[in-house]
Order: sequence, then C-alpha cells, then structure tokens
Amino acid sequence: MQIKNFSEISFGQLKFKRTKDDENKRFVFEDFVCKDRYSNDCFVKSEGNFLDNFRETVKIYDNKNNPLAENELHYYKAIQQIYNSDMKTLEEINYKKGYGTIMHLCSIMELLENNYPLIKLSSLSKAIYFHSKMKFEPAIDNLKELTSHLQGKVIDNSPEKLEYFSEKAKRLLVDKSIDEEAFLKKGNQILADYIQAIRKGKFNREEHKFLEGFTMILTKENILKNKDFFNKLLKDFRIDYLIK
Repeated sequence: MQIKNFSEISFGQLKFKRTKDDENKRFVFEDFVCKDRYSNDCFVKSEGNFLDNFRETVKIYDNKNNPLAENELHYYKAIQQIYNSDMKTLEEINYKKGYGTIMHLCSIMELLENNYPLIKLSSLSKAIYFHSKMKFEPAIDNLKELTSHLQGKVIDNSPEKLEYFSEKAKRLLVDKSIDEEAFLKKGNQILADYIQAIRKGKFNREEHKFLEGFTMILTKENILKNKDFFNKLLKDFRIDYLIK
C-alpha cells in the first residue's frame, strides 16, 4: 500500500494511503485524532464501501467509540468531482461542536491530495449559511430555479442596508441581452455575494432563511484563495495539515 505524507501544495504529519481499486484509485487520509470546538478529543475515520468503490464515508467518534457525525462522499474520477451526498451530526446534543467543519476539512484535504477541481453538494435550506461560511457558493444550473431564488430572496426580502443586491438582481432579470449561460453565472454570483453579506452583516438568519435548498460548490481555486482561512481552522481543530 502506498503511503504519503504530503502533496505539492500541502505538508504536515497527516498520512494518506492509496485505495486498492484500479478503477477509482485515489488518496484517502489515514485515521487521525483532532479536537472539537470545546477541545475534546475526537477520532476521524474514512471508511470505504466494498460494493461501491466510488463511495467513502467519513465518520467521527468520541473517545468511547460512540459515533458523533458522518459524511457520505462520492468520488468520480472520470469527471474529477467529489460529491458530498449526506452530511449529518447524529444527535442534537452534538450540534455546534464543529463536526460539520471537520468533515468539510476532510473533503478539502482529499480534494487537494487527489488534485480534484471541486466539491459539490445539494444543500438543505437550513445549511446554506453554514456551507457558505466554508466558502461554498451557489451553483444553480436551472434558469427557473435561480430566478425564483433571486426574486423571492434577494429582491423581495433584502434588508434595507442590502438594497444594492436587490437592484442588481432586478436589472439582471429584465436584461434581455445576455444568454442563459451568462445569466446563470451572474445570477449565482449575486446570490453568493448576498449570502455572504447577510452572514458578515450579522443579520437575523432566521428572518432571511431560504425556503428551499440548492446546489453549491467549493472549487480548488477558492480553497487556495482562502488558504489562510482554512489553515486557521485546521490549526483550531488540531489537524496536522497545512495548505501552502
């Protein structure tokens, strides 16, 4: 089994092993110990699926081997994509301890080690602001769906201080000069900027919650652009990995 300690853009003591299947070989992290938000030890494992070589489940346990959280991922080598299909903290008592952040960091490390371009997920409406904190951005590819979010959230529900986004969305919706591809690109960017403005402006998220979820992505480019942010999280959770 091939073991390595670092990639071209990272270093640290965290070790990675190569999976055995020929069809979808990739590097996955070896089990490691880190800290939760309250400095309690937690144990992180990556478990493959012998019936599905493309699937991996990241699981977090406490020091008594009780499961705390898990995240099911699909690695599609042919299209160079990691699909995050089911992230969950298992008991409400364990919410807000940082397990979601740890699981995202695991996906980010494996993206970098395997040189994949992006992580994709279908966010629940209640998780949109959390994923956006981790630098995920909307990636809605349906014209009607994107229009609905721009109209129902940005235009109809923007706080007065963020009226700029409402006006920008209105102009986009009446612009007949751009094609669908350009509309999707601009519309997703408006939505992404609006979400970050709500977050950073400390507005009441319950008042500005989304009624429906949508597709979001985190690109390798955005990870490297925000490496200081992610390196601080890795340090905070005592994960021995550094993005260069």
